[in-house]
Amino acid sequence: MAAVKDVGAQAVHIGRPDWSGEYECVAHPLGAVALPQFDATPGAGPSMRQLSDVLHGCGFATLVVDLQPPEDEGDLTRLSQHLVDMLGWLHDRHAGVDVGLFGARLLASAALQAVAQRPGIAAAVVTRSASPALVSAQLSRVQAATLLIVGDDDAALLQSHRAALRVLTCSKRLEVVPGAGLWFDELGARETVAHLAGAWFMRHLAAGRLQ
Repeated sequence: MAAVKDVGAQAVHIGRPDWSGEYECVAHPLGAVALPQFDATPGAGPSMRQLSDVLHGCGFATLVVDLQPPEDEGDLTRLSQHLVDMLGWLHDRHAGVDVGLFGARLLASAALQAVAQRPGIAAAVVTRSASPALVSAQLSRVQAATLLIVGDDDAALLQSHRAALRVLTCSKRLEVVPGAGLWFDELGARETVAHLAGAWFMRHLAAGRLQ
């Protein structure tokens, strides 16, 4: 994936004053991708920076927003609404191009809930180490092209992803990364995720604009 020049970073504020993030655009973007993360997530910054760089190289604008994790991890309502707001902001900014969403762990589950509850808000979604059981009742309503990424080092999580794949009725794929655990801290694991995500968004966000 060739590097894209002329990437401009811009601090933005979304919704409430404490929702801060960094928006980065490329010249003539093929699409835009929302990248939520938790402030306290170990290694989230470098991981998201790597993912952003890969997506810029594919021709996508990105919006990284720092969110506070909920006190109750089982309550995804607030998180999913934040993600809907992020996607809405990108739609306003990039009228006429498709928008995607990436989420890891709890934010991955919130991403699935957001696109299930708001069909059309995103054309594609990529999740890493989601907890499909948290949103199992909503998976059949997901319309966005969905890539599920999981490591093979957690047998129970892998099994739940395979079950989720059977429930999803949208364009879908499961990618199992050998040797990766829940956090994808293993050497090269997050790089693999970044390139899998980039390829998925190229296929489902940019394909029509490249023809």
